Amino acid sequence: LEPGVTLDVARPHGESHDGASYGLLTVVPPDVTADDEAVPRDLIVLLDSSGSMRGAPLEQAKRAIKALIDSLLEHDRLELIEFSEGARRWTPAPTFATSDHKRAAMQWLDSLTARGGTEMRKALLDAMSPLRPGSQRQIVLVTDGYIGFERETLEAVLSQLPSGCRIHSLGVGAAVNRTLTQGVARAGGGEEVVITVDEDVEPAVMRLRRRLDRPLVTNLRIEGDGVRDHAPLRLPDLYAAAPAMVALRLAEGTMLRVSGVTSQGPFTHELAIPSVDAGAGNEGVVALYGREKVEDLETQLSAGGSAEELDREIEDMGLLFQLATRMTSWVAVGDRIDAP
Repeated sequence: LEPGVTLDVARPHGESHDGASYGLLTVVPPDVTADDEAVPRDLIVLLDSSGSMRGAPLEQAKRAIKALIDSLLEHDRLELIEFSEGARRWTPAPTFATSDHKRAAMQWLDSLTARGGTEMRKALLDAMSPLRPGSQRQIVLVTDGYIGFERETLEAVLSQLPSGCRIHSLGVGAAVNRTLTQGVARAGGGEEVVITVDEDVEPAVMRLRRRLDRPLVTNLRIEGDGVRDHAPLRLPDLYAAAPAMVALRLAEGTMLRVSGVTSQGPFTHELAIPSVDAGAGNEGVVALYGREKVEDLETQLSAGGSAEELDREIEDMGLLFQLATRMTSWVAVGDRIDAP
């Protein structure tokens, strides 16, 4: 079975959009039930064990990681890396997720204590090493986000993430640094989930597992003469019962091609981009592209991009799409109505 693909197109009024139309591309995963239809996973958990994680944050992190380990199937592989001043591995190499190995991994987690400073960038680079053919490498970063070299860490994810790898962030603590956790997840094509120190970890882990369990389509690509741009820049993967939705900036009357890789091999789907009149279509589709594009620009800024250039682009996007951004705000003005 192949994924289903639909495209909703809208075109705003005015010349400021340079004749572009905008689209919402929805890619629905194939309707499968057998476990062997999923792409095998290599799950790498990066656990921040620095001093700021001492006490409740580390205990919450351990409970969440154990729930993730428990979700693995025997054809999946597992790596655990803790980091503070340096990085330390549970095992020298990835290990298949048998019952015995999962039990040993949980015992290793129980032995960990929080101490020292935080050196995250090297641990992330180690985790992004080449993966086995035919699998998806899933990195889950578990941290409170209080690190040095934050920009360098985000820049490494943006510039060095392999195409078959995704990074998700699990923020743990009373005041998580979401500039880091949100930025890493977006740059890594993953999901950000935050757990407070008093929160039940199970609902939060279930939200994350919806982006981890049973990847059905990976290496998603959107191409064609009709595609001017897409946002988010790092395209998501498809999971069971979890459609991917991508905002597009389009040229009219041309073709769009969606491709990816399933457990059965590559797939390609082509569809025509319909021509629409100015003012036609769902205005929300136009606004969605603007919002997603601004988020991409903010991520580039957090990773050390040129503040002058990116702030100007964010301001331009806010004005063009009439969005409230860090650089733009809007005031509603109406006629005064006097009381009788």
